[in-house]
Amino acid sequence: MAPAAPFSLARRDSPQPTITGTDRKTAEAATRFIVKLARMILVAPSH
Repeated sequence: MAPAAPFSLARRDSPQPTITGTDRKTAEAATRFIVKLARMILVAPSH
């Protein structure tokens, strides 16, 4: 539950009460970043 704390804090302090759109955008950006990171790791030569 520790990693979820900053997210809930940011959500409560957010100026807009409805953040479904923002959450979706954030999730998409995070997914894209993770995919990019995974590709970099897979493409990188093994040590």
